[in-house]
Amino acid sequence: MPPCGFNRRSIVVASMCLLLGVIINILVAWGCVCWSPQTQLESVEPEVMRWRAPAPADWPAISNHWAFAAFGLTEYESQTVDPVVGMECVQWVLQPGWPLRSMYVARSHRSRGLGAGVAYVAILLSGDQPGSWRDGLIIPDWAQREYGLTTRYLPTQVLWTGFTVDSALYAWLLWIAFSTTSKMRRRLRISRGLCPVCRYPIGSSAVCTECGVGLGVKVGARESE
Repeated sequence: MPPCGFNRRSIVVASMCLLLGVIINILVAWGCVCWSPQTQLESVEPEVMRWRAPAPADWPAISNHWAFAAFGLTEYESQTVDPVVGMECVQWVLQPGWPLRSMYVARSHRSRGLGAGVAYVAILLSGDQPGSWRDGLIIPDWAQREYGLTTRYLPTQVLWTGFTVDSALYAWLLWIAFSTTSKMRRRLRISRGLCPVCRYPIGSSAVCTECGVGLGVKVGARESE
């Protein structure tokens, strides 16, 4: 019976660690959006140019690509011109997360002859505000004023590889912390002559008379060594 209880307890703890790992992952990604500094975008080599988020199917290949990276944050701006209609296509993508980028928010905009820099501003200021949860969440006004984040949104979409790895990492760290704490608490209770599970006084007995958990080694025998 005790092993079954232990297994159930382990499953519950593992599930809680996974859930908390996901929550911590989201909070870390949002924290990177709010606290990583804003810097100038730099050109990207042609061989790594690609749309960093789903783009309209009729958009042509990228002709210009800029990016910058800060702690836990990468920002992209991609631009091209549609020769058929003579419109400039611009996409802005923000990917936060640590150690891997785990989430993203994107904006796509088509305009006529504004230039990449102006089109980038147009994406953010021409009424293209979040229309659904997929478009990200607006950062609170107090954070925008304090950190100058008028051109950022909190992401709500996931990059599955990074999201899985980061969540698993945080869950594993939580499991290690919980296991270490449990082992220390168990040893402390045994040293005081208490059952490590129910804290019932057991003296020198090798089995708790209250819950039936076996200690393997008698407390009295261990104290005499």
